[in-house]
Amino acid sequence: MRATIQGKAVELPKYTVSVEESFADADSKRTPREIADARFTVLEGLLGYEDTAQLADGGSADACDIAKLALAYSAVKAAYQSPVLKEQTARLKEQIAQLKPVLETVKQAQAVSAFKLVE
Repeated sequence: MRATIQGKAVELPKYTVSVEESFADADSKRTPREIADARFTVLEGLLGYEDTAQLADGGSADACDIAKLALAYSAVKAAYQSPVLKEQTARLKEQIAQLKPVLETVKQAQAVSAFKLVE
């Protein structure tokens, strides 16, 4: 899976249960150090050390820019979730389109009725 993270084209490995578990583990951390260490480790496992160090502007969680690390981590997570979100959005648009005729019928019935069904 190809993705562009902070303007850099990267190849992401297949989205597996272990990838999702690594995101869940990183997201469960509480202290700034734990969060930075976990995010750096996740990115390093997915992108390799060189790309992670470049995207995070540093060779370790202690030496990197934590804002850049957070942006890279969020972008990688979003890249994995994007296909699912696109499909869900398409389904919701389809459902809304199917409801439009029903709403039009309700509006027409409301126009000739003394009752207000829809505002």
